[in-house]
Amino acid sequence: MLRLVLVDDHPIVRAGLRNVLGEIPGLTVVGEAGAADQAVEVTARTAADVVVLDDSLPDADVPSVIRRLKARSPEVRVLVLTVHDGAHHVARALDAGAHGAVMKSGPVSTIVEAVQRIQAGDVFVTPGVVKSLLGLIHGRRGERTGVDRLSPKEYDVLHALASGKSLKECAAQLDVAVSTASTYRSRLMEKLGLRTTADIIRYGLDTQLVA
Repeated sequence: MLRLVLVDDHPIVRAGLRNVLGEIPGLTVVGEAGAADQAVEVTARTAADVVVLDDSLPDADVPSVIRRLKARSPEVRVLVLTVHDGAHHVARALDAGAHGAVMKSGPVSTIVEAVQRIQAGDVFVTPGVVKSLLGLIHGRRGERTGVDRLSPKEYDVLHALASGKSLKECAAQLDVAVSTASTYRSRLMEKLGLRTTADIIRYGLDTQLVA
């Protein structure tokens, strides 16, 4: 059972999320908060697996809230609900340690998918936001640092993961077994000095990785 904490300064929004997410098999809402300090405390007290975090709290910006959540509860995963589709806004949240970002105006099914995906170890970014992120990281391949050391398959895996695809989706796109895609991922991460899929996205943003 995935334990969720809902963080939004509007009680009616939290109530709506609680009513919907609480009905999903395998998910349970164990706490709520309307401000940053409360979010940190509730998350630690309930040992939540995932925090669903509104990106417009009145008392703190999203990156600082994420860093505080991770400092107090290192294993918690953070999904940001945003009304902004700008790449820089989402990139700042990912850089602070978020594991995903979805548009607040999107369907609840997307939030559910995102929660399940990030708990499984993936990074999930809603498709509309991915498009903005790819525009931000677009650049010439010859200008990228370290990418020239990758094989063509390793680069394809890097591109797929950086665009928000899961390892399973990556394998399907490349028409290889998931275990093979995992091997490519391990090799490219070793070559680039990366440890997680979130690191891959941050690497793309930092080095202007070509989409």
